[in-house]
Amino acid sequence: MMEKIFIFCFIAFFGLAVLSTSTDACSCAPEHTQTKICNSEFTVIARVLGRYVRPVNMQIVYKLQIWKVYKMKGKEPHELKIRRIVTSSQGSMCGVDLKPGRTYVIAARSTHITICDFVKEYKKLTVVERRGIASTYSKGCDCDIKPCFTNNCPPMEGTCNWSFMSPCETDYGVCTPSRGTYTPDGKPTKCHWKRSSPYMSCIMMP
Repeated sequence: MMEKIFIFCFIAFFGLAVLSTSTDACSCAPEHTQTKICNSEFTVIARVLGRYVRPVNMQIVYKLQIWKVYKMKGKEPHELKIRRIVTSSQGSMCGVDLKPGRTYVIAARSTHITICDFVKEYKKLTVVERRGIASTYSKGCDCDIKPCFTNNCPPMEGTCNWSFMSPCETDYGVCTPSRGTYTPDGKPTKCHWKRSSPYMSCIMMP
């Protein structure tokens, strides 16, 4: 297991180093999928029907068929009402490349999506991610998930430490409040990674 994490860490750190040394590259602070879902204004499953480029600002507009709405804060944005979503045509501006005919989960803070939002092809989601997007992530939105860059990050109140280079916590982790550990105003004082079967199978792998 430790060897798997080491290799994963090396590849990820190398990728981050390349991004940080490029002046025109887009980069995002690491955020767990659960954090992105909890902080999103909307979360939908949508099939991309087509795309076109706005000549005025060179933005890419994707035409969508929305199959499922998991989250919608407040009033539905106009772009989603007309089944459109926008992104930059330039990778250096964090543009997202979606393929017509494919189905994605899109969780974003606005209808102008970037690679810092959660955008992933539906068929590539793990079973934990699918369940999380449907319901289990929302149960842990009061918990914080903090990236941990060492092997001995101290525990913090209401927080799950996330070794974001580890595939187990990244792909199979759900941060949830521990029972009976709440403040008088209902905030969790202790959170933990849910020990689901996929999560435990991952961490037990050699």
